[in-house]
Amino acid sequence: MPQYFFNLTNGETVRDEQGTRCDTVEDVKTYALAVAAELGRNRSPEELDTLALCVIDESGQEVFRTKVVNMQTAPNADAMTRAARNEESDPDQDAGAQRRRS
Repeated sequence: MPQYFFNLTNGETVRDEQGTRCDTVEDVKTYALAVAAELGRNRSPEELDTLALCVIDESGQEVFRTKVVNMQTAPNADAMTRAARNEESDPDQDAGAQRRRS
């Protein structure tokens, strides 16, 4: 099972010296999103602007990068997931999710 390193970066990198073994790249992404959400807890939006989690494989290649997010302040789960994966927001979908919760 391959080993991956989950490095925290904001211009300067805090390296994961231990690493984590994952079966697939999809497992890596799932784990990275969970770690990014945990790291984002209780952080201000200003801190989150520059924080990212960069996942490196054993050969030193980047396999995934995600923003660190605060799930407590995300308007909904879809928006949070898109933000974490650095995807564009869909304002219509976000508004629809907001209306359904109201």
